[in-house]
Amino acid sequence: MTSYASATWQWVSSLWWGEPTVEFDPRLCSSLISAALIRIRLRFQKTQNTIVQQRKELLRLIDAPSATEKDMHEHYIHLRVSELISNYRLETALQGVTESLETINAYFPIISVPGEITAQPCLQALSSVIYAAARIDIDELNRMMPQLRAKLGKVFMEHALSNHEQMVMDKVADNLSAQQPDDATIHAYLMQIAPHKYKPHAMPAPSYDSQPSSEHTSLVTYPSLPPHAGTGDVPVPIAFGVPLPIHEGAILPSAPPPE
Repeated sequence: MTSYASATWQWVSSLWWGEPTVEFDPRLCSSLISAALIRIRLRFQKTQNTIVQQRKELLRLIDAPSATEKDMHEHYIHLRVSELISNYRLETALQGVTESLETINAYFPIISVPGEITAQPCLQALSSVIYAAARIDIDELNRMMPQLRAKLGKVFMEHALSNHEQMVMDKVADNLSAQQPDDATIHAYLMQIAPHKYKPHAMPAPSYDSQPSSEHTSLVTYPSLPPHAGTGDVPVPIAFGVPLPIHEGAILPSAPPPE
């Protein structure tokens, strides 16, 4: 077991089985927050660089596949697009965690003194960081968890880990889920990456009900928007009326917008 996985197991298991935790140390907690911000910004930059490389590799794969790649060409492309989408989601989640840590920093004078925390922005930021710490390999976040448990208590930690009260930022919760992209989303990404090979076409809208019905036979198309000024990007495809996340800060659509 890696050091990160081992340490994460220790603090998560301490919630369920009541192992002793450390006392809250404001100085240590503050320093861990600062260190986590630095680490997450580095990880964010690395993820962005990975996305750039993945887009270039996908374009090469689409235009000039090797003899081996041709055997499972389309399937392989879909797998690579799924990896790309995962990194876009991670990029967005990291941005949400950074915002949460900055909010915690702003409220730290309140957090560092005895007493209950009632400010909703602070509680949401704390919940988001706790939720992310169990799902992203960031050592500084992991080391911060015993401090937060000492301050906030076991019940708060349990609720944050499971997002029981829906306090976690959507930008974090939605993009750290295990939901896989559907074919419509993958095709829309391919249109954006290689518009000369993948064209807009009508596709069946996926059902979000447990039981398929004839009501879900409508078609969705992919109109394009003007390029973003100064970015040099090609028009952005739309699925379910929501622009797909090709830039920092965007979030994958997990369901159709409400009527």
